[in-house]
Amino acid sequence: MRGRELLITEAARRDFDDAVDWYERERPGLGSRFIDEFGEVVDTIEEFPNGGENYDLPTRLLPMRTFPYRVYYDCDDERFEVVAILHVAREQNILRSRSDE
Repeated sequence: MRGRELLITEAARRDFDDAVDWYERERPGLGSRFIDEFGEVVDTIEEFPNGGENYDLPTRLLPMRTFPYRVYYDCDDERFEVVAILHVAREQNILRSRSDE
């Protein structure tokens, strides 16, 4: 049951598209698996919005199960917003550069 509105920032949408494109180029069908797994993370956030690890409140993060990515999100009673979808090897540099913007 969907109780909260899902929002995805423009930066997170670019993260998502870049990852899907990269995986699909590496092996056809792998991009679709990334999409499916992202959907599972969204479902988990919806069911357990405070279940993600505290990153920098109000931002929380949940790792993807089989891909080396973490989904960063903020939530309140009415919505949750995905703010980044980042590869674990690159996330600190990207998060630092985004906070400087």
